[in-house]
Amino acid sequence: MDLSGRLLGAPHSANTPQIWILGVLVLLQILCFRTARSQVSVHVVGEVMARLGSDVELNCSVETMEQISQLTWQKKMSPNNENLLTYREGRDTTYLTPFAMERIRFVGGGKVGNIVIQNMTSGDEGTYICSYSTHPTGTKEQEIDLQILVPPEFYLIPSRVRAVVGDSPKVMARCFAAARPGAYITWDTGRFDHTGSGTVVQHENLTVTTSSDLLMKPQRELYNSKVTCVVTHEKIQYNTTFFISNVEFAPYDVHIEKVQRDDGLLEIYCGLTANPYPHTFNWTWVKGNKTYPMYIPSNYKRVTVPKNTSDGYYVCEVENLYGRASGQFYVAPECPHPYWYVTLIFLIPSLILNACLLYHCLKSRRPTESPGKDVL
Repeated sequence: MDLSGRLLGAPHSANTPQIWILGVLVLLQILCFRTARSQVSVHVVGEVMARLGSDVELNCSVETMEQISQLTWQKKMSPNNENLLTYREGRDTTYLTPFAMERIRFVGGGKVGNIVIQNMTSGDEGTYICSYSTHPTGTKEQEIDLQILVPPEFYLIPSRVRAVVGDSPKVMARCFAAARPGAYITWDTGRFDHTGSGTVVQHENLTVTTSSDLLMKPQRELYNSKVTCVVTHEKIQYNTTFFISNVEFAPYDVHIEKVQRDDGLLEIYCGLTANPYPHTFNWTWVKGNKTYPMYIPSNYKRVTVPKNTSDGYYVCEVENLYGRASGQFYVAPECPHPYWYVTLIFLIPSLILNACLLYHCLKSRRPTESPGKDVL
C-alpha cells in the first residue's frame, strides 16, 4: 500500500477523492450534532430589586437538548450554600428548609424553574443559585443577586441662619433622604442660580443617607420664592417644597393703600416689603409747605383719616435693622355732594321764570290815561 492508501497494483478509481470528501463531511456533522446535544445554557436575570413586604419572582430557565435530571435552588451562604428546594419532572417540589416551606413557591415546570419569594424581609437579601443537572453534561448553574429596595424617607429643613442681601452665598435649606440603595438629591430653584453640596453615609443595614445643602447668594427677590428638593430613587422622583424666609433686607416698595369704611371714614394702610418686618412706622401729614406729625403709636401701620381732616399728603416712613423707606398718599379736598348741583339746575330757571311772571303781572295792573280828557 502506498501513502495515498491504495493497494499496490490495485487499479486507481477516479471517484476516490470524492469519497474521501464525503466521509469527512459526514464525520463533521456527527461531531457537530453531538456538540449541540452537549450544550446546556442556564438563563437568569442577574440582579433583582424587591420592596420590603412585596412578593418577588426569580426567573430561571434552561436551554438544552439533553435530559434534565433535577433543578435545585440554593442560597449562597458561608461556608456552605443552603439548599432551598429541588424539582424533578413529574414529581412534587421538595422544600428543604422552613423558609422555603413557608414563603417560597415553585411556579415553573419543564425547562422553566421560576420561584416566588413571598413577603420580602431584609433577611431574604442575598445571592440565590439556580442549578440544572442534565445528562450527560452534569450541573450548570447561574447566580441571582437579590437586593432589598427601601423607598426613600426624606425631609427638608429650612435654614435659620441670617442671609443678608449682599453677603456671600448662604445655606438656604438642607434636604435628607434615607433609602436603599441610596437616593440622588437635586434642587429646583426656578430662575435663581444655586449650588449644592452633599454627603453620603452608608449604615450597617446597607441603608444610605444622602444629604444636600442648598447654597444661594442672598438677594431681595429670593425672599418668599419657591424652592423644591427633588429626590430621585430607582427612576422615581419625590418632591418636597418650601419658601425661602431667611433672606434679610431693608424696606422697599413702600406704598399706601386706602380702604373706605362703611361709616364713611377713610382708612389708610402702609404696605411694604421688608425682612425683618419694620419695628417703626412714623406717620406725618403734609399740607402745603408745612409738615404736621401724627401722634400715632410707632408700630401702627394703619390709620383712620377723620371726615373733617383737610386735604394733603399722608406719609408713612418705616424702618428696620437695615434701613428706612417711605411712601405717601394724597387725600383730595371733599367736593360738594352732587345733589346740590341738581338743585341749582332746577332752582335758577324757576327763579327767573317767577321773576318774569311777577314783572308781567305788575305791569298789567298800572292805570291807563285817556287822551283829550281832563281830570277834575
